[in-house]
Amino acid sequence: MKINSLHSLAGLIMAIPLLLWALTGFVFLTKPGYETAYEQLAPKLYAIEREWVVPPSGQWQELRLVRTTLGYHLLARGSDGLANLDPVTLEPASRPSEEAVFRLIDDATAHNVERYGRAVSLDNGAVTTDTGVTISFDWETLKLRQQGDDTRLINTLYKIHYLQWLTGPRVNTALGVLGLVLLLCLTGLGLFSYAKKRG
Repeated sequence: MKINSLHSLAGLIMAIPLLLWALTGFVFLTKPGYETAYEQLAPKLYAIEREWVVPPSGQWQELRLVRTTLGYHLLARGSDGLANLDPVTLEPASRPSEEAVFRLIDDATAHNVERYGRAVSLDNGAVTTDTGVTISFDWETLKLRQQGDDTRLINTLYKIHYLQWLTGPRVNTALGVLGLVLLLCLTGLGLFSYAKKRG
């Protein structure tokens, strides 16, 4: 097969991934909708309205008292990570009911009801709202993480950009290596063809 034919074939094979790479790269440069898609959520905190005395203990490396719509929480950091304690008994705080979780989530998202709507279901620590946003909830750390359709779309664009088109990391790595090899072949054949014409 002639050099020009090989170059054309490599160009045709690489045309689609290069076009997708360029289009997704434009999205990553302009970042439309990123602010809401990756907004960092946190429970709304309220003023501490009473004094608390926590007896000293070598068990905890750090203690932080916070107040949410569900009441007071003593977040304690130890060798095993964070724990959500009842500040009165210093025992692990009872896990909230589904209704209480919904109240906490709705309070945290009240600033943007248009996006988050209202919490409607709870499954394995993930709350789904009536607008389709999923909010994961960690009771021990009181951390929230949200993901909407826009977040999922942008994550998909990242996978397209980095040739993560297949099901597993190994096959995606193989696809990426193949793409790089083809790109090098395309460049090398083009330079060879140019040099040949000049010679």
